[in-house]
Amino acid sequence: MQGLSGDLDTENQPPLAIPFAHFVVGVAVLLLVGGGVLLVGFWLFAYNVARTLPTSGLDITEAHFAFALASLLAATVLGWLLAADVACRLLGGLFEPSELVLAHLTLTVFGFVFATIVGALYQLAPMFTQAEKTPVDAHLAHVEMVALPVGIGLLAAGRLFDATLVATVGGVLFLLGALAFAGFLGRQLWRARVEPGPLLRRYGLVTVSVVGWTVLTVPTWLRNPASVFARFGDPMGTHLLFVGVITLTILGTFYHVVPFIVWYHRYSDRLGYESVPMVDDLYDDRIERIEFWLLAVGLAGLWLGDLLSSTPATVVAGNLLGVAVLLFSANMAIVVRRHRPETLREVVATLAGRSSI
Repeated sequence: MQGLSGDLDTENQPPLAIPFAHFVVGVAVLLLVGGGVLLVGFWLFAYNVARTLPTSGLDITEAHFAFALASLLAATVLGWLLAADVACRLLGGLFEPSELVLAHLTLTVFGFVFATIVGALYQLAPMFTQAEKTPVDAHLAHVEMVALPVGIGLLAAGRLFDATLVATVGGVLFLLGALAFAGFLGRQLWRARVEPGPLLRRYGLVTVSVVGWTVLTVPTWLRNPASVFARFGDPMGTHLLFVGVITLTILGTFYHVVPFIVWYHRYSDRLGYESVPMVDDLYDDRIERIEFWLLAVGLAGLWLGDLLSSTPATVVAGNLLGVAVLLFSANMAIVVRRHRPETLREVVATLAGRSSI
């Protein structure tokens, strides 16, 4: 094992074979130790979450969460195998490191994160739109429920074993499932029975982003879904995936979660005895609207910057998104600062998980 002071045989090193831990102390075997600890931690997390799911009769949200947990387990195993191969050539050249990386990223980003978002929105969208589900919605959900998990599994397998046909079929099925889900979410938002609030407005951007990312990715994955440049779909759609879908889902959902938790601990026991604010009254709606438009313009600017290969447009759009995230953080801080639970004991009980919610 060569240290930092020795001459590194970079020509015989596989990709990513000089990891961060090796750079720091010159001992690549630490990858096995750190990776093993992470593996145990992720598996314990998956076990704890899995215990909350019923053993039979899963609804569509629970089924997506089960698939996401299975993807997490598989992804962490691939990650540890990659570390082991880097440290001691455990796999003996059975897989190329790039194949392990692609399969790992597929299961992590699409199998774990994307599937979790889809499963959560199947519950959150009808809850907050108050829209009834129609036979068309049920059909779209059935298509997605088969196409998306099967597609992700085949895409990951095709990338791992360098089977282009398998990866292509998996990619097409996955994109079909994503479009079906976007159709379901868009129909729920279109038929909403309530006024559009911060959560629904951001879910609208999520719907547009899913459609845009899918349409851009179709020709790329039809050509070569196992290319490292197409790992997250078409490069033109990367911002739509990570900002438009993942980030906006989190920000939109937090506009309900944070105010509701604070409202529950501060005002729920006063309901019926005195005048109390609504959950939506806790945040500053002026800041929220400014932040929403910064998010929308910033996301569009990032896409146009990629389309036109314009660095100034990308820089401006990125800064707009940065300001939007800061405004979001400030708005949540306002909620906690102005309406926080009255006693330290309540705060400690919430953080310790002893809440009755």
